[in-house]
Amino acid sequence: MTRRPLTGPPPFRALTGVLLVSLIPAFASAQVCVLNEDFGGAALPAGWDIGPDVERIDANGAGTGEFVPAWRAGTAAEANANGYFPVPDGPVDNRFIMANDDAPPCDCDLDSVRLTTPAIDLIGADHTVLTFRYFLDGAFGGDSAWVELTIDGSSWTRIAELVPGAGWQQRSVDLSAADGASSARVRFHWTDRGGWASGLALDDVCVRGRAAHDLALERLAFGDLRTSPFNSTIVGLDPVEVPVTQAASPSFSVVVRNKGHLPLFGVHATVDLALNGGPQGQWTSDTLALLAANAADTLVVRTDWVPTGPSVLTATATAGSGGSEDVPGDETGTVQRLLTAAGWADGDAAYAHRTGPTLGGLDAGGAGYLAGCRYEFQVDDLVHGLGVRLDAGTEVGAQVIGRLLNTDLQPVASTDTFHITDADVQAGLSWAWTYLPFDAPVPVDGGTDLLAVVEQVPDSGLMRIALGGEVRPGTAVVHELNALDWSYPLRAPLVRLHLGPVAVAVAEPPVRPDLILRQEGTQLIVRAPWPIRRVRMLDAAGRTVLVEGPAGTTASLQVGSLATGAYLLVVEGPDARATARFISGP
Repeated sequence: MTRRPLTGPPPFRALTGVLLVSLIPAFASAQVCVLNEDFGGAALPAGWDIGPDVERIDANGAGTGEFVPAWRAGTAAEANANGYFPVPDGPVDNRFIMANDDAPPCDCDLDSVRLTTPAIDLIGADHTVLTFRYFLDGAFGGDSAWVELTIDGSSWTRIAELVPGAGWQQRSVDLSAADGASSARVRFHWTDRGGWASGLALDDVCVRGRAAHDLALERLAFGDLRTSPFNSTIVGLDPVEVPVTQAASPSFSVVVRNKGHLPLFGVHATVDLALNGGPQGQWTSDTLALLAANAADTLVVRTDWVPTGPSVLTATATAGSGGSEDVPGDETGTVQRLLTAAGWADGDAAYAHRTGPTLGGLDAGGAGYLAGCRYEFQVDDLVHGLGVRLDAGTEVGAQVIGRLLNTDLQPVASTDTFHITDADVQAGLSWAWTYLPFDAPVPVDGGTDLLAVVEQVPDSGLMRIALGGEVRPGTAVVHELNALDWSYPLRAPLVRLHLGPVAVAVAEPPVRPDLILRQEGTQLIVRAPWPIRRVRMLDAAGRTVLVEGPAGTTASLQVGSLATGAYLLVVEGPDARATARFISGP
């Protein structure tokens, strides 16, 4: 059986040559947070007061004489280092601030710990609100947490209780009593009640004023976010590449929030579709009769659109209500998806949840394991093979098998056993894919979900599968062969399907890194030695942020609105393609 790496463009370590889902909010924040903190740095933010150091205690509850800070910024892995503070890792690799009664540097005396904001100038503010996320599981008696407010810096008023729950919770607290104050402060308080408890985690703290009517679109995604990701009867996942045969009647989830201080009535959303920029029609969601102040809800827009061929599908959503909008500008968003078909030029009929840069990897230290993603089939189709991207550390000679499993985790089909070659390893380092074909195409019935996984044969050498961007829970799956449990990570193992034949001996258009870039103000000029068919710019998370169509040998991209950071430019011609790295800075 022959196979080959599915190549992508060369370094800035090359991408895959396909578009990703991309959320492009068409707004700057309409109501600015006068205090805004996401605790993304390793150090405590300036101006925040974490109170006095607390004493570490021994296994018998006696003080050790060692004092450490009560609060620290960290990750979910750090929070649960000892297994007693399971903060969900969402979004993936997120940082937050926590008081943790178990993991280093505590065990500590956390009978009364406080986290206080810097002084907040609310002169001129109206209907001020505090919003934040928190995690409080309340385990082992650590279920008591609350929020306090001071206007004069000396007298504190308890203004909210925090209720324990299983995951991160979004909370809004009315601070209108502080309107006009020149130096208000908010304080978060938690206690372990003098025992061994878990902790309190806080993130995304914002204090802002509110207009009367302010509807915002917070998220736009393919699929139905309201259904369980394990529900195989409803299309609820959001792959970035979808074969044309499976792309009909896409649905969209539009998450809206009432950021005003009065209720909104008649809230709805519309979605406009475009194929390679050409309008395809407009569809509308059901209407919410009422959306309370500070509340959020998800509207689903279902379409009956049918694709005519491989292309870039763009969906633009707009949220509206039956009344006025006092702070316009944050009611729209855009997502994109690549529709693929057979043949290299049309994406080899790839079906992929994530492509983009490699953002890590997973392995079992040489032991047997399998990892992959779940795919939804709307209509009958044929699976010709799997693609996998290998991460650094994969050993030449390791043996792998591609498998299809049903939702009961039972085998449906398997490829031959393949030995990883040096070419496979080098392809993975270039963010390219290795193809594992089936001996014959595997038929799949419409209405079926399949797990596409790659298995490492135990003790054959180390296989490390690359990880891509974040996905919905239940999309990705990992299983060690000698274990009972299956896990569902939030980063996608880069395993995709091919619903059409993939050429294994046909020469591909060459990858040529011969671009000339020049920035003139907010314009980036791209020049190639061949006619440009399409230019795409992707950010570090693999999201497509700009697309430019045919433009002769020179293309111009507006880059003034790009956030500071590194981007990958992918330039495609009729028989060649090239990539370049672009740094956007102030």
